[in-house]
Amino acid sequence: MIALVQRGDAASYVLGAIGGEEALAFERLMAADTSLALEVDALREVAALLAYAAPMAPVPGGLRGRVVKAVTG
Repeated sequence: MIALVQRGDAASYVLGAIGGEEALAFERLMAADTSLALEVDALREVAALLAYAAPMAPVPGGLRGRVVKAVTG
């Protein structure tokens, strides 16, 4: 069984909220714990579907031009 803290760490790892040494340490934990690795795989599948969860919204007219102008000056 995966501890609640590890579930939170798994979610943070999948979403890219941890990096560097912390991510490497988590990857070592996953290598030693098959159930944790499976949890990460499941979370990755869910995270991949998040982009499709909200309905598409129309982009306001002129938005692209305003963004380009704001970026390029």
